[in-house]
Amino acid sequence: MAGSSSRWYIKRIDVEESIPLSSLVVTLASIHRLSELSRYEPLTLSKHLSSQHNWLISECIKNAPYQFINEIASEITGEEFLVPRSGI
Repeated sequence: MAGSSSRWYIKRIDVEESIPLSSLVVTLASIHRLSELSRYEPLTLSKHLSSQHNWLISECIKNAPYQFINEIASEITGEEFLVPRSGI
């Protein structure tokens, strides 16, 4: 997984209201929805990007490709991939 820790909020399974989907599916759906907004509803996307929570969308766009590739690699190999620490 992309990150220095395996404790990502999306992996929580102890929440009764959670939807039992793989994080791969959630990542793909999130990016797909952002692409739909950019193409068909650019004004709505613009409002999201100018809101106080725009950092969340920016983080998703920045990290999702790496997260997705790492999770695919984990699915194929059965191993967990973390970003190596720099400066050690």
